[in-house]
Amino acid sequence: MIFLYTKSTNKGLSYLFFKKCYFVAFFLLLFFTNHLFAQVSVLTQHNNLKRTGWNDQETQLTQASVSGGNFGKVFTRAVDDQIYAQPLVVSGVSIGGGTHNIVIVATVNNSLYAFDADDSATSAPYWQANLTYSGYRAPQASDYPDACAGNYQDFSGKFGIVGTPVIDNTTNTLYVVARSTDNTATTFVQYLHAINILDGTERPNSPVYITATVPGTGDGSDGTNIPFHERQQNQRPGLLLYNGVVYIAWASHCDLSPYHGWIIGYDASTLAQKYVYNDTRNGGLGGIWMSGQAPAVDDNGYIYVSTGNGTTGSTGNANDTANRASSLLKLSTSSGALKVADFFTPSDFASLNDNDLDYGVDGAIIIPNTNLSLSGSKESYLYLINNNAMGGTTTDNSNVLQQLNVNAGFLGEKHIHGSPVYFQDNNSNEYVYAWAENGLLKQFPFNRGTMLFDTLNKIVGNTQLPAGMPGAMLSASSNGLQQGSGILWASHPLSGDANHNVVPGILQAFDATNVTNELWNSNMNAQRDSIGRFAKFVVPTIANGKVYMATFSNKLIVYGLNSASTSSCPNPLPSPWQSADIGYVAYAGSVCYDTGAFTITASGDDIWNTVDAFHYVYQTAASSNFEIIARADSAQNTSPNAKVGVMVRANLDPGSPHVFMTIEHDYGSAFQMRMGQNNYSTTSGDNPNFMAPSWLKIVASGNKYIGYASTDGSTWTFIDSVVLALGAKPYVGIAYTTHNNSVLGTALVDKVSLNDLSPLPVSLTNFNARNINNTYALLKWATTTEINNDHFDIERSGSNSNFVTIGSVKSLGNSTEAQQYAFNDNNPLDGANYYRLKQVDINGNVQYSTIAVTKFNLKLIDISPNPSHGQLYIRNNSNFSNNSKLIIQVTNEDGGLLFQQESASSGNNLITVNLPLSITNGAYFVKVINANGDMQAKKIFVNR
Repeated sequence: MIFLYTKSTNKGLSYLFFKKCYFVAFFLLLFFTNHLFAQVSVLTQHNNLKRTGWNDQETQLTQASVSGGNFGKVFTRAVDDQIYAQPLVVSGVSIGGGTHNIVIVATVNNSLYAFDADDSATSAPYWQANLTYSGYRAPQASDYPDACAGNYQDFSGKFGIVGTPVIDNTTNTLYVVARSTDNTATTFVQYLHAINILDGTERPNSPVYITATVPGTGDGSDGTNIPFHERQQNQRPGLLLYNGVVYIAWASHCDLSPYHGWIIGYDASTLAQKYVYNDTRNGGLGGIWMSGQAPAVDDNGYIYVSTGNGTTGSTGNANDTANRASSLLKLSTSSGALKVADFFTPSDFASLNDNDLDYGVDGAIIIPNTNLSLSGSKESYLYLINNNAMGGTTTDNSNVLQQLNVNAGFLGEKHIHGSPVYFQDNNSNEYVYAWAENGLLKQFPFNRGTMLFDTLNKIVGNTQLPAGMPGAMLSASSNGLQQGSGILWASHPLSGDANHNVVPGILQAFDATNVTNELWNSNMNAQRDSIGRFAKFVVPTIANGKVYMATFSNKLIVYGLNSASTSSCPNPLPSPWQSADIGYVAYAGSVCYDTGAFTITASGDDIWNTVDAFHYVYQTAASSNFEIIARADSAQNTSPNAKVGVMVRANLDPGSPHVFMTIEHDYGSAFQMRMGQNNYSTTSGDNPNFMAPSWLKIVASGNKYIGYASTDGSTWTFIDSVVLALGAKPYVGIAYTTHNNSVLGTALVDKVSLNDLSPLPVSLTNFNARNINNTYALLKWATTTEINNDHFDIERSGSNSNFVTIGSVKSLGNSTEAQQYAFNDNNPLDGANYYRLKQVDINGNVQYSTIAVTKFNLKLIDISPNPSHGQLYIRNNSNFSNNSKLIIQVTNEDGGLLFQQESASSGNNLITVNLPLSITNGAYFVKVINANGDMQAKKIFVNR
């Protein structure tokens, strides 16, 4: 049995789900993929009802096509204001005298546009409509002088349409909420519109004025009922269309009271109001905003939303469903009303609220073919919950199956906004991705056997997000389960805090099977592809070979294949060479190629210390044994430190570890290295014997990189060497910076050759390494063919050590069929472990594989139980304690020290901590500090 993706329609809204099928169906799927999945529509926020954010019907955008230098901006469409709603795509629409795919864009000026989704020549919209109430205008931030103490900047301007619309493609109807106010900002109105997507006109009964009341004594009540407040309620989440009902949810404007979390449902055909729900009817707040995500729906028809800070429970009843702020709600309409069927609330919700780490900033994602959901808090944790037994409010979070740490600090200082996304690859590996502010992208493998996430084998990206909100907005795409088609797309600030500012943005594409492998980003060719101003909380839309990006630059930007070149050079770069600007450069760089010579134009500050700002001509290395040779003919005198040379680097992010054999304009050759991401560079020192023109060479032998210089390309002088692991797919190429970001300069490099010193005749597939219970590394690989193969030596290195042999596996010798191999490394290194295979044939000839990586934390201290009933047990780890004294501290969630104990670790495998009675039930942090001052901390609950 396998999992096969199929398509299902529920009252006009398509969504994806898993279905078990027989093995033969898989081959039918592969055979007919290009026909079945020729065109796809994106009709709702994050693609489907489970809000996975995954389009698995993308047949054109593959890892190879996106990374191959042929992907970029293909056209833009001007609109009248900022775009906060996700662009939606409808395929096969009868419009404009033919059948076309259209993309629908909504702006904060209450405008809708229907553009051709594919034709770059058709710039005018098929139709345009403005939904502002007659005689009114779109609201704006200055209309709220009483919000945020008069400093309301969550919206930088207008906010007419903010929530992502939803489309019923069986009736060609779009549903959207538009907000308006009179010119004095005294009266505010909100209307639900049903729009014909063929011409932009209103459907019958549309628009409908949004108003409602619920029984309750909470904020804004007259003592009996609570009215819906058009001014206070912010319609931020995407709309949900399910089972013939349009569901709309609301939060607030900067906690301006009175407000509540509302959900109102309207009949999609008649627009008659069917359901009204208020999550704090006897209290206050509890806004439903979810960073713009729409409510999710599981296979049984339950609706899921997360609610923000506010009244949670009631006096004497923490599980009172009348007030359910700070919760994940499972809602049902089975009784004829929209009601809470079950819910989850973090045990320490009050502390999270007090520290601005509140729950409810992420919408819920339903893990396909499970009863599990993920949702999160600003604390930067994601909570895995069993939707069939959510457990309500407990004293110890015992109803949480697992907490995923996305970027939580000791006191959880790095917010995560926007829900994670899901993807499955061709080997049935499943992943969820999340990216918090000021942090690194996380890729969590999901284990179907345990129904938990394999946190020991999570993959961590290289790009560090800037400090400040909101983190990255994610989507995924693939061509079914086809190998090499999985891409993770991320939109995030390039610099600055987007919370109260409009900042520049960037779109990045990563290999969805390994997010350390960046495929492309919009700043590589910023002259053509720059995204402009980042659209806060808007995820990328991927459909039919295009990526549609909202911006705050009053533009829709469309990326795709066959993008126009910005170069005036007559010759393209020969494959597989590509070029990109790395880091912040004031002027976009470029490169011209002519009969073996590369003329590079660039600006940039430097390639030194923690700074990277330069132009890079590169390709990926085929193995860990190679040499790159080039002659640096000249570099313009833009600075005495202008640099050009050959470089090997781990990634294309600023601050990447690298080795660089360079010539500086006034100082000659130098061998430069950066030993870790964002570390400071070091150098061998300048050698004035080699000025341009001179030859440069780097020889890679495993993790050892040796730098040479020459005046003639024949007699080489050793400059320096370093041992440094640069990952599974290091980049190799030519780097040039003017060392003066205010000017463009030119460098000429020729006689370039990249020689693989270890081609592998044995056809290897799926060489990978996994951390098993933080105890041993499991290495697996397969061969499709073998000729005269005798055995495989398994070699391992650390980050700053070269490869050594740790074992051997006998091979079959000769085979034309797939063969499977495995090896256990029972003594892994602490930290990153890099593995490669040395294939030895029967004649003693040797070739090397690519590199597989896994990480171990052999210093991990185990603190248990959680929850504690008054005692804690610290299991000693001599790798951390060094058999010296340990200090154990217990603090409250604000960091205040409540208890401290010193304990000897030598000869003591288990340290007992008796908590004083003054540490009552609640959430705390336990810190274990060794003699070197290294600390490990864990959040624990006390439940006596």
